[in-house]
Amino acid sequence: MISNVCVPSSRKHKKKSKKEPLHCIFCPSHKQETTLPVFEDEHIIIFPDIAPKAHRHYLVIPKVHLRDIDSLRYEHLPLLRRMAEAGEQLLRAESNGAPTKMGFHRYPFTSVDHLHLHLLILPYTAFWKRIKYEPLFSYKWYLPIDVAIRLLEEKAQISSTM
Repeated sequence: MISNVCVPSSRKHKKKSKKEPLHCIFCPSHKQETTLPVFEDEHIIIFPDIAPKAHRHYLVIPKVHLRDIDSLRYEHLPLLRRMAEAGEQLLRAESNGAPTKMGFHRYPFTSVDHLHLHLLILPYTAFWKRIKYEPLFSYKWYLPIDVAIRLLEEKAQISSTM
């Protein structure tokens, strides 16, 4: 049943499911241990990105399957704040004063249909890679964490606000 499978965003997969997809590479029951977590608690896991776009590049994922940033609602605010707090702590500890970024890609620019927060310690590995992590064109493809939290606080959801 394709609606429950975590697929690349190039396949138009719009059905929202509260259940864990059958083959989501980020869901705990299917996650392959290609990298070791640098942090884990009862709600989230942080691990290095296997294809880093910056000097250091981590992903923060919730243990519960959520499709993407646009599928979040007001009740997800505590989880989003926890992701931001843990991300900020890791970036502060490892950045040594270097510039940092935290944010989400938006459909159709997501590569995995499981919510994941990018933590970047700059510089980028190549100059052109920064384009994918800039909130250009009114947050159409990249949404910084602080903007995501503000939108959920103000409007109770993100997808209808853009």
